[in-house]
Amino acid sequence: MNYAEDEKTLDLKQMFYYVLKRWKQIFLFLLIGMMLGCGFSLMIGQKTLDDFSADDIEKLNMEKILQYNRVQELYELQLEKNEESIVLQMDPNQVYRTHRSYYLTLPINHVNLISERFNSILSDSTVLDELIAAGGFDCEQRIIKELADLSFSTVHSSTVWSQFGLGAQYAKLSISALAANEKTGEALLSVLDRHAVVLLDALQNQYSQFSYEVLDESHQSGYDNGVRSTQESAVNALKEYENEIIALEKELNDNDMLFYTWTYHPEEIEFSPIKQMIKFAILFGAALCFIACGCYVILFLLDDHIKTAHEVIDYGLYTIACLQTTGNRKQDFIDKLFGNGKLPDNSKEYLLNALKALCTGKTVLCGDSQDAKAVEVMNWLASQMNDLCVTDRLAKDEEGLITAKESEGAILFIRLWKTTAFELKRELYVMKQIDKPVKGVVVLRG
Repeated sequence: MNYAEDEKTLDLKQMFYYVLKRWKQIFLFLLIGMMLGCGFSLMIGQKTLDDFSADDIEKLNMEKILQYNRVQELYELQLEKNEESIVLQMDPNQVYRTHRSYYLTLPINHVNLISERFNSILSDSTVLDELIAAGGFDCEQRIIKELADLSFSTVHSSTVWSQFGLGAQYAKLSISALAANEKTGEALLSVLDRHAVVLLDALQNQYSQFSYEVLDESHQSGYDNGVRSTQESAVNALKEYENEIIALEKELNDNDMLFYTWTYHPEEIEFSPIKQMIKFAILFGAALCFIACGCYVILFLLDDHIKTAHEVIDYGLYTIACLQTTGNRKQDFIDKLFGNGKLPDNSKEYLLNALKALCTGKTVLCGDSQDAKAVEVMNWLASQMNDLCVTDRLAKDEEGLITAKESEGAILFIRLWKTTAFELKRELYVMKQIDKPVKGVVVLRG
């Protein structure tokens, strides 16, 4: 029989049960922590830039703070652009795109001047206002430029005269518009085309070598890959800024963020004593709860008492019966949650019958003489069986030691949460020295 154990099995389930059964004490620590948190909140108040010491300023990560502000500004600009953009609100599967181009013949010495005059059309605020009105939009002039386009490009000429700056030059003028429907698209193109034709006619009257003719027209409705690409680029840009902001926030501590807010967005600071009080109450309460639970875990680990009937198995002992020596205590939720696997309570009569089957000769009942309930049970058993003798713990009862030496073995009585592992090992060691077996253990609860 194994009477000595160098290692003890840690029962995690029993440990959790031990901690949870002290929920009232833990709840008290929670209340204390919350009160401390409220007091701390009232004491510190709202921290401002004036509260930053020279040491606090020196420890600030200014490089990251500036970078964080710059990325925030870019993010806000991109967000504003996305909200205002007409193209980004379009359905890429329902886009109307219309296009018209002109083929121009113009004097070679005036190409650059003519090119600038065409390019200035979309810079004219009057033209942009007409486009906004024609499309029925309520937006800024820079937004309408997303929907209308005008481009002027020269066509390469390989004649000998053109190489010497003589003869005519050829160019292509393209105007286009896109919209969510045909009506709007054609209205935008009409405005742009009208101003282009006015300039074309004026140039034709001004230069004898200038002429123009319509080159081609196109009208498409349906899916537009350009609109889809523009929308995807806008979403990706916004996502990149968001990821960069999240990464920077991980590198900035509370003081860095507070300094940033007071420096760049003081209008966003709304001091709420109630919110701050709740915040610190939760933090302090959780901290004290964690500390309380940790302390109870340590107390459980350091506690040498026998806590469950299953622990006697670690010593190679047989549990004969488990007796509840006090009245049945009302079980709460925690008891029911951790009640699975618990050995059932037995009656004194069950124990008596078990001893009649187990003990064939003189047997010693060993228990703490200071435990009135244990003594009562042992005396009752001895009164029912002639071969049973009652003694105190063998480690301190010299007469009981002699009695055990003259018996066939002993039955040990232990009380959960009162009998220590050291005391049980001591009893087992004594029985080993007198070369007598321990026939079993009676576990007392309550």
